[in-house]
Amino acid sequence: MRRSQKELLEAARARLATLPHARAAAAFLATPPGGALLSALENLFILGDLAGETVEMTYFNLGAREVVLYLRRLGSLTTERIGTDVPQG
Repeated sequence: MRRSQKELLEAARARLATLPHARAAAAFLATPPGGALLSALENLFILGDLAGETVEMTYFNLGAREVVLYLRRLGSLTTERIGTDVPQG
C-alpha cells in the first residue's frame, strides 16, 4: 500500500520528534535568537547565490542549503509535538 505525501510528512515529523537533538534544535529555533539565526541562514543559503567560485564551493553551498532546509523542518515542530523536555549539554 502506497502512502500519501501527507502521511509521509506526518511520519517524518513523528520520527524527528523522537530524536533528542531534534527536540533541542526545535526548542532553540523557537526562541528569538534561534529565529534570527535561521532567518540569516535562509538569506545566505536559500535566497542567496549558491554558485561558488569553484565546483567545490558550489557543492558546499548546496550542502549548506540542505542543512538550512533540515533546520526549517525542525523549527516547524511544535512544543506540543516534541514535548518540553530538552536534553542538557
